[in-house]
Amino acid sequence: MKSKSFNSSLYILNYKLYILNSFLLIISLLFLSSCKHTTEPKLKAELRLELEDVSCTEAWIKLTTTNLSLPTAIYLLKDGNVARNISLSSADTLLYVDSLLPNKSYRFDVALVTPTSPQPTT
Repeated sequence: MKSKSFNSSLYILNYKLYILNSFLLIISLLFLSSCKHTTEPKLKAELRLELEDVSCTEAWIKLTTTNLSLPTAIYLLKDGNVARNISLSSADTLLYVDSLLPNKSYRFDVALVTPTSPQPTT
């Protein structure tokens, strides 16, 4: 009787090891196949304008970029129209704008120049 009980226990132990090994094999295969390479999240490029100083006919505007590969080209827009096409090579740039009219307000923006985007209105 002892022999049958021992064989039965051995059989159950082998069965449990088989299940455990199968489970570990499946988990290992899933892990190896899902982690072929890592990718960095693509961060959105940011462009910020900040008015540094102004006179009646001139303005000094600080352009700051984040997550932008340089060098790149941008448009400086004055009241929605292209005022200047700028080749940007550093993350922080001081822009000088002259020939402004006294006692007039202006709105400045920037836009990235991309191969697929048309030039903003001039």
